[in-house]
Amino acid sequence: DADGLTNFMEYALGGDPSLAADAAAQQPAVAYFNEGGQPALDFTWRRRLDRNSRALVYQVELASATTGPWSFAAGTTVAGPAPSGDGITEQLTQRFLLPPGDARFIRLRVSD
Repeated sequence: DADGLTNFMEYALGGDPSLAADAAAQQPAVAYFNEGGQPALDFTWRRRLDRNSRALVYQVELASATTGPWSFAAGTTVAGPAPSGDGITEQLTQRFLLPPGDARFIRLRVSD
């Protein structure tokens, strides 16, 4: 549907792969800030309520460059998981403290 998401990722985030219009609402969101003088970010994303029966695995990853290497990031859940209101997904927000002066990139990887 030419919205920039693969059909698999759009499905995993609770969207309809045949509709381009709903992709923006499904995209994860990032907020950067300082927590006690240390750089941090909050990453808010959705996952399917039926993820276990569909064998979907969601993993947040961090890297210092867009080319990687990417590694698993264990953030602190600061909100949720809570129903997204669509009956398909739940939303959660995870916080990650970052090393000072180091660029960080974040992504959500989903596998089956």
